[in-house]
Amino acid sequence: MKEIFAYLNIPVYVVMFLVLYYQVFLLISFFDSFSHRKRAEETLKQYDRDSKDAPTVTIFVPCYNEEETIIPTIESLLRSNYPKDKLDVLVVDDGSKDSTYALVEKYIEEHPEHTNLRVVTKPNGGKHSALNLGLSMTDSEIVGCLDADSFADQEAIAELVKLFADPKVVAVTPSMKVWNPRNMLQQIQKVEYDVGIFLRAALSFINGIYVTPGPLSVFRKSLFDEIGGYKKAHNAEDLEMALRIQYNGKKIANSTKAFVYTVTPDNIPALIKQRVRWSQGFLRNSYDYRSMVFNPKKGNLGIIVLPMSILMVFFSIYAFFLMVGTILWSLAEKIMQVYFSGGFHFVPFSFSNIKWTWFAISASWIVFIMYAATAVSLAVTLLGRKMSNGKFNIFSKDLWLFTLAYGFIAPLWLTKTVFEVVTKKQNKWK
Repeated sequence: MKEIFAYLNIPVYVVMFLVLYYQVFLLISFFDSFSHRKRAEETLKQYDRDSKDAPTVTIFVPCYNEEETIIPTIESLLRSNYPKDKLDVLVVDDGSKDSTYALVEKYIEEHPEHTNLRVVTKPNGGKHSALNLGLSMTDSEIVGCLDADSFADQEAIAELVKLFADPKVVAVTPSMKVWNPRNMLQQIQKVEYDVGIFLRAALSFINGIYVTPGPLSVFRKSLFDEIGGYKKAHNAEDLEMALRIQYNGKKIANSTKAFVYTVTPDNIPALIKQRVRWSQGFLRNSYDYRSMVFNPKKGNLGIIVLPMSILMVFFSIYAFFLMVGTILWSLAEKIMQVYFSGGFHFVPFSFSNIKWTWFAISASWIVFIMYAATAVSLAVTLLGRKMSNGKFNIFSKDLWLFTLAYGFIAPLWLTKTVFEVVTKKQNKWK
């Protein structure tokens, strides 16, 4: 049986080498772009309340049963440090069954000074239909989407819009952070989102961004006239839109200074439900755009980013169950040894039995790859934390919670994702 497990470990070693290569590639790309990006951003204009040449912007807030957060979401946009006469907020209620629409209507009546705030309602048709309705109701130069459970930083819109100074850029993604994490699960997600800040910054430089997240991604309005509006896209319209942009050879940028905060699930079932929808959307849309995978014409996204992202889904499941199987088999062996030896024999512990030597550290290339991959993963995490919080926080509790627990939680939703993709089960937006 040990020989079988040894053979089963071979794919793990191969993929770990690929993961290490990918991580190092992203690190090098990030540092290579850092000085260039810093100089470029310093030359870009910051649009403030008094700017006369700022482009017109409309932010859509699609919502379905979001009565608890819809008003704070709207208010975060209205506080934006962007010219008030150039910014519109359009709330699109997608047939909510609660008081979402009534709350927004009441807010507009009570705050007539916000002449740039509108609300419309429609029969439930999904988030993509709400966004398409919004597109049909504006002629702003820049449009964007802010999910109704997210909150924009005061400078976020100005930071996003200024990257359109590059005429090649058609979309810009933000840096997302967790809003008010209150329990251990949300603390774990906080670190995960910080890592995402680093990843989007690195992927932006190599033109490898494959999702324009719902929390405050913005676009040139003319883009939709050229490539069409939103699609249902397996309830992952933000991912499909990014893939369609990349498929058409357009450029997606990322702003490391445009922060947006989003409410995250506070329990395991809700987290798994959310991540299954995301993961299903990724796998199904990747299949729809399979012509991009390993396609040299699609650059780093086609050759490296998409293949590695797809591989990591299946590898995470494989490695998790291999680990569980190995542990269970070892436990079964111990039980059989105890049974056939006539019982458990306790050996008292003694420090005199411990003999330390540097030669006890394995020098095999497999172990070296494991150490290197762990070190690079920690570096990526700390860089993401630095970009998010301005400091590394290496001794923070949430960092160690993430390190110890995330690898056990993620395979749960990935396994469910693959099962539902195979069985062709569909998930809903809400």
